[in-house]
Amino acid sequence: MTILLDIETAPSMAFVWGMWKQNINPDLLIDRGYIMSCAIKELGNKHITYLENRTEDDYEITKSIVDWLHKADYVIAHNGKRFDIPFIRARAVVHNIPPPSPHKDIDTLQIAKKVFRFTRNTLANLCEELQVNNQKLKHSNFPGAKLWVECMKGNDKAWKEMKEYNIMDIVSLEEVYLKLRSWYHQHPNINIEDTDETMRCPKCGSANIVRRGYFTTNVGKYQRYRCKECGGWSSSRYTNNTIEKRKSLLKSR
Repeated sequence: MTILLDIETAPSMAFVWGMWKQNINPDLLIDRGYIMSCAIKELGNKHITYLENRTEDDYEITKSIVDWLHKADYVIAHNGKRFDIPFIRARAVVHNIPPPSPHKDIDTLQIAKKVFRFTRNTLANLCEELQVNNQKLKHSNFPGAKLWVECMKGNDKAWKEMKEYNIMDIVSLEEVYLKLRSWYHQHPNINIEDTDETMRCPKCGSANIVRRGYFTTNVGKYQRYRCKECGGWSSSRYTNNTIEKRKSLLKSR
């Protein structure tokens, strides 16, 4: 199963003497961050699960997220490898929650950085440049960090906006991912787990693929395929070279 995930977290709180380039002494730390909310959905499924936590005790929401991760083979998130997933793991180990079964992370932020050169790689900018149908919300009623501050105060209107904001992030993320997917040459092969022996696109799983020329290395020639659904390219794992041809090929030194 492939899921999309996005968490919203509370900031750490501390006493400070200034607002610029502060080095916070651990003795001045009042409270550490925790998970406030999470939106999760299965790729291609319209239903979105929204989880909310209005207290500093985020055990229940963390346990629910870990349960989702346990069922997932692939997890799509924006900046998930550096933020969402490590943060969830940290909260899980704090609460003595056992780790979920291993999964592969697909990070749209890393894809944007490695494959493209957009003006900015934020989810908001990708939505704008890619002209997706569902743009990332700006939570205008509680702009900037005010939304998080008001939620931590228990403001019901702020929590309503947080829910809309978190859910729309997932909707936007799915559209962005689908736009970038076919370009990502290092995309995990989603057909590995299937027992079906039909030849399918390794990126989207479609069997609607056609032969399109050959892919060559220094020691082999391989049939190349293009997916008619997502547009992604792939190639056979088996060389088209005969045994005699393979024997005659020399490697550069």
